[in-house]
Amino acid sequence: MFTCFATLFSRIKALPPLEKQKFLKFFLLFLRIVDMISTGLQKLDKSLSGGIPNAVIVDIFGKNGTGKTQLLLQLAINSIKNGGNVLYFDTTGGFRPERILDIQKTSESQLDFLNHITVSRLTNTSEQINSIKNIDNNFSLILIDNVTDLFSYEYQKDESVFEKNSLFMKYMHD
Repeated sequence: MFTCFATLFSRIKALPPLEKQKFLKFFLLFLRIVDMISTGLQKLDKSLSGGIPNAVIVDIFGKNGTGKTQLLLQLAINSIKNGGNVLYFDTTGGFRPERILDIQKTSESQLDFLNHITVSRLTNTSEQINSIKNIDNNFSLILIDNVTDLFSYEYQKDESVFEKNSLFMKYMHD
């Protein structure tokens, strides 16, 4: 999939300006057709043309304490409000159901959000890779919090950097 996007973007970059503009208009129209999951933040949703599109891999990154996990939880809630079920891969042991319950208290929805979230605690890269390969199709949203931590932990020595990067790139490609 990564190769497909890389090829697509290299072809878009090579287009003449007018063709690039036509493609971007088409792409924005496509985003309006695709189901979107609201982030819960109006300005961010506007910047993202309506939210996070379904069936697209999105990497949310930033420094510790900047709200990445909170954003994931809000995306989970909004996906459930749209009738979906969520698979949450927890690689750090940091999933806290109370955070979902706190969001639920402020929601007007009568849904029991926790009944629509399947949490899978992953403790090593083998589990992470195998879990991703064996996902059922009955989830509207799949969250991995945090996709890189296990790779960084298991391959922290300098001599294994190449091995870590190779395995991680293969994982992301598959």
